[in-house]
Amino acid sequence: MNNPSLIIFDMDGLMIDSEAKWQKAWKLTGEKYGFDFGDSLFLKLVGISGKDVDPIVKEVVNGDPTKYIEEARALGARLIEQEGFDCKPGLFELLDKIDELGIKKAVATTTERMTAKKHLERIGIYDRFDYIVCGDEVSKRKPDPEIYLKVLEYFNCSGDQALVLEDSPHGVQAAYNAKIPCIMIPDLIAPGSLQFVQTKMILPSLSDLIKFL
Repeated sequence: MNNPSLIIFDMDGLMIDSEAKWQKAWKLTGEKYGFDFGDSLFLKLVGISGKDVDPIVKEVVNGDPTKYIEEARALGARLIEQEGFDCKPGLFELLDKIDELGIKKAVATTTERMTAKKHLERIGIYDRFDYIVCGDEVSKRKPDPEIYLKVLEYFNCSGDQALVLEDSPHGVQAAYNAKIPCIMIPDLIAPGSLQFVQTKMILPSLSDLIKFL
């Protein structure tokens, strides 16, 4: 694999092991109101944020989803604050390797800026990226390519000179729509046939990527 001049990281589920905490929050919220939010519903929400969540939850509750979404989000934030989270295996080694090669690094996450900054600072890597763009800084969310196109514009970089690292099908689709090569490192959702078409490769962990650089 020819090395890119820019590598763009997703955050939740790729660099930090936070998705399990969010799944727990949705599960507990659903149990409180007699809904199954923790399994099939939550997996539909991975990689989605903002108002895009509303219609998915609305299908389950058959009414206004606002109360359930706000409660699940508040509980998830509390669980992360109280229990913390781990970074994904191989993250620091991969960042060191990218720095050694002189490749630029960016983050493109659907998480809002304040939360993303807090999470990345918590594991000591906020200042290791050349550019970070967050979900509250774009008008459209993944799988729309806007967030990735914004990163390319910032670096004045063409899509074929960059590489995206993603864990979710929605993120992979966003990179594909932006015409940027993508490597998927799955978290909670196993790749389907579409992800095998839309990615350069699918790897078990960040550690496995190092040998390809």
